[in-house]
Amino acid sequence: MKKVKMIISTLGTANEHGSITRMYKVDEVLSTRESWQKTLAQSFIDAGVAIEFGGNAEPKETKQKPAKKRRARTKGGAFKADNPNTPENEAWEEAPVVHTFTADDIIVKKPSLGSG
Repeated sequence: MKKVKMIISTLGTANEHGSITRMYKVDEVLSTRESWQKTLAQSFIDAGVAIEFGGNAEPKETKQKPAKKRRARTKGGAFKADNPNTPENEAWEEAPVVHTFTADDIIVKKPSLGSG
C-alpha cells in the first residue's frame, strides 16, 4: 500500500479488534503492514484526514488532454458565425482550462504557538 500521512489529528482504532483507540496526530506516517492498518488508513483517506504520498503514490496523468472547444460568442452574447473565406473556424473557440486539485496540491498550515 502507499505511504499515508495524517493531515488532521483524528481519533482511531489502535488494534485489529477495535477495542483500543488512540489519537493519530498531524504529520504522523501510518504503518500499513497489517490488513486492519490498511483498512484504517484507507478510511482516513476517504474521510479527508490523511493523504497518500511518496514514491508509492499513484502517478499523475502526464498525457496532455486535447483542448475542449465551445461555441464562440459576440460581446452581446450571440453565437459568432464562421467566415467561409478563412481556413480557421471562428464559430468555435477553446474552452478555458479548469484546474482540478490533487492531494499534492494541499498545503497544511500548522497553528503557531506564539503569544497572543
